[in-house]
Amino acid sequence: MTLAKITGSGIAALGMCVTVLWGCLIGERLMVQRGATEQARALHDLEVLRQQLRTPPVSAPILPRSHRRHSTEG
Repeated sequence: MTLAKITGSGIAALGMCVTVLWGCLIGERLMVQRGATEQARALHDLEVLRQQLRTPPVSAPILPRSHRRHSTEG
C-alpha cells in the first residue's frame, strides 16, 4: 500500500537541493581555509615589518669633556 509517491520532477528537485547544499558546505570550508591562510600570511608580514623597522639599541650617552685645563699649581 503506497501512501505517497515521489514524481520524477520531485526527485530531480531533491537532487538539486542536495547538490546545492554540498556546494555551500564545500565552499564555506574553502573560504575558512583561505581566511586562515591569509591571516597567517598577514601576521607573518607584520612580524617581518617589525623586524625591519626595529631600531638598533642606543648606546649610553658620552658626557662632553671639559675644555678647561685644570692647573696643578695652586
